[in-house]
Amino acid sequence: MLIKILSRKNNSFGRLMDYISKEADSQSLCWNLPQTSELNILQQEFIQNNHYRSKGAKNRMYHHILSFSSKDKAVITPELLHTIALHYITEAQLENHLVYGRVHSDKDHIHWHLMSSQNCFHSKKGFRLSKSELKALQVEMEEHTKEHYPQIKHSFAYTTNKRNLTLGFETSKAVIKPTEQEFQIAKQGKASEKQQLIEYLKTIAKASSTTLEFENHISQDSQYELYTYRGKIQGILDKANAKKYRLTTLFKTKELATIYRMLLSKDKMVEQQREQQR
Repeated sequence: MLIKILSRKNNSFGRLMDYISKEADSQSLCWNLPQTSELNILQQEFIQNNHYRSKGAKNRMYHHILSFSSKDKAVITPELLHTIALHYITEAQLENHLVYGRVHSDKDHIHWHLMSSQNCFHSKKGFRLSKSELKALQVEMEEHTKEHYPQIKHSFAYTTNKRNLTLGFETSKAVIKPTEQEFQIAKQGKASEKQQLIEYLKTIAKASSTTLEFENHISQDSQYELYTYRGKIQGILDKANAKKYRLTTLFKTKELATIYRMLLSKDKMVEQQREQQR
């Protein structure tokens, strides 16, 4: 799906709400907000929350657009739209922000318009997304849609066929910065569960000659294992806490991006050697 995020620096909460609500379908979403259709009530919630915004934050709100292909219109249901929106809020790290949304189908394609506060509920902590993080978010949303909604066939703009044959993660050089929680843990001199996994992957990746050998190391480990969907490897499961980590996300972290590309280079060398032997 196409995902756009637009920022607004003025206090036009009501204007954006009116725009989102104009010619919208009945389906709506109110996250960390009163469950009401009264725009003046919702607008006041945004205005009051804006008082907590850090003075250094220039943006007041964000406008998110999640758009599906017109070719998938017949299979898109209100339930699907609702769960997609909730997953987006989680992946975009908007769980503690105010979010108001409406579905539009006035054009050929169905799309969400979401409005989010710059700062978390009654907090100075703000929303921040780099270009590489936006790219990773776009890819993750499409991977999630492919995995959970196979009826969606055409709404993919960011995932390509340029994939490793076995591992299935993409070759983008974009990297993801640590989350705020991971940054705070690192400041305390501790390693997060994700960071421990990354260190483990770095170790076995350096010791592996091919991606297949890399997979075998993980499969034989006592704490971690690969999990698949429809015969394709999707990520790594931490058996200790039953937490899943997608490879498309892990291999965009700064520590693993270079090593991943090195593994791909090794694969190419092995393939070239096989071709020469033939």
